[in-house]
Amino acid sequence: MNQLKSTFSSKISQKILSILFLAASIFSIYVFYRSTLIQYEQSIANWELGSMVAMIFSASLLSISHKDIYWATKPNAKKLDERQIQVRRRVLELSYRSLVVIFPTVTMLTFPWIFQSITANTLPKGGYSAPFLQMLMFLCAFPSAVASWQKDA
Repeated sequence: MNQLKSTFSSKISQKILSILFLAASIFSIYVFYRSTLIQYEQSIANWELGSMVAMIFSASLLSISHKDIYWATKPNAKKLDERQIQVRRRVLELSYRSLVVIFPTVTMLTFPWIFQSITANTLPKGGYSAPFLQMLMFLCAFPSAVASWQKDA
């Protein structure tokens, strides 16, 4: 009974962390959009830093809660049985198929803002390094967020 209770609370916490991760990712895109429209302000930089910290924090906790199974960079983190290998494969396929839809959509939506900021010479003061790091974090941690919503993961 105690193990069932801890598994249930673990699943709930994984879902909450995945929601936090996705919300921080969406918010970072919004902050980047705002930074290309107006001149540099410290408050916008603080929000961008806060969203990056939230992404790193939630992605790290998701990785710990899934025991590094769904990180694409750690395929041999531990020995998996046949069922775990199939679940891992299914989760990775679903997450990468979702990314094939998500990335072109985000690129098409943000391209006019980026192009406008380049031509108007209103680049964000920090440049594009923070959004690049956030997208890299999103690519690495998205399978863990997808696995949080799978029944048998």
